[in-house]
Amino acid sequence: MNMTEPVVGYSPVAEAEQYLAAAYQSARSETITQLLDRPDWRWLAAKAGAAAARHLEGVARVLADEGWTQGSFRRGGLCLFGALQRAAELGFGDALEAPGKAMEDSSHFLAGAYLNLMVEARTGEYLWFPAWNDEPGRTFDEVLELVQDAAAFARTR
Repeated sequence: MNMTEPVVGYSPVAEAEQYLAAAYQSARSETITQLLDRPDWRWLAAKAGAAAARHLEGVARVLADEGWTQGSFRRGGLCLFGALQRAAELGFGDALEAPGKAMEDSSHFLAGAYLNLMVEARTGEYLWFPAWNDEPGRTFDEVLELVQDAAAFARTR
């Protein structure tokens, strides 16, 4: 092999990007785990996450199919809170006030809690996810990534 010829298909930039992405994901997971150890998040650590993950996967589908918006529940798309509601309507989870179920046990409530947890992990402060959704400059890609990360993390619980 000639050492001066580049290896076909190899990119040092791509390798560095993959390394940094993995390191970022690892650091973010550590931060989320640390948050769950705090008294204000400990209640969520005790809840099973499968139903919330399914609900959040429905939210991602709803946003992709029906569009995303800011500053309005349902106008030209759905805000993040509206997408949570719509996912419940479509059967991806249960409503916030599901009959025979405590509100804090509904997949809607738990999915919202995972979104809040992800926002806090990203920003370092508690910010209600609808307010985060409506921040100027927020993009659909950021919202979708938050939902996907929250679903993935909930699946580990």
